Amino acid sequence: MRWNRLFLTPITRLRPLCLSALLAVGTLLSPVARADVQDTLRFTPYRVEVQAGETLVQALNRATPVRRWWGKRFHGLATWSLRWAFRWQVLEDGRCGVAEVLTTLDTDITLPELLTDDPILRARFDTYLAALREHELGHHEIARQAAQRVDQGLRELPPQNDCRQLEVRGNHWGHAQLDRAREQEQAYDRDTRYGRTQGAWLGAD
Repeated sequence: MRWNRLFLTPITRLRPLCLSALLAVGTLLSPVARADVQDTLRFTPYRVEVQAGETLVQALNRATPVRRWWGKRFHGLATWSLRWAFRWQVLEDGRCGVAEVLTTLDTDITLPELLTDDPILRARFDTYLAALREHELGHHEIARQAAQRVDQGLRELPPQNDCRQLEVRGNHWGHAQLDRAREQEQAYDRDTRYGRTQGAWLGAD
């Protein structure tokens, strides 16, 4: 049996309010028997302190590490990395079939953490943070569904005449699910106005 390996370049996409990066890497594997996608979700906070004379938006803009190359700032960041791998074997009839599959999803969400004793400021921030978190988790859900489709499709991939053909079909399936996920993310941002309809909006101050 051989391991199929595929490495892709990262694709990064920026959007108003928050930034989302999509990184796809095809790699190597684990069993064709039903198995769950290995899904890891992490939250990375950054600290925000409102200085004298600042609004909450100004403090967030100053503190956020998420910036576009021309200086535009964002308050949230969702990045996910989807990796798939499969091993093949030659069957008794001479065809090549999938022997093992491993699909891994890693998501990191960066969100602000406000340091304040002001109850009014705290209440406003907490409401905003909950909405921003909900929006970013929506991107993770899109990634999770893509990972499930990749995993299931590879496990159900029918035997091919040769292993090269199997490799091509398997990786084509994985790439197709990534393309679908990108389109879903774009539609999600349009439908939610980049989180505004979910409450992730503090105004223009």
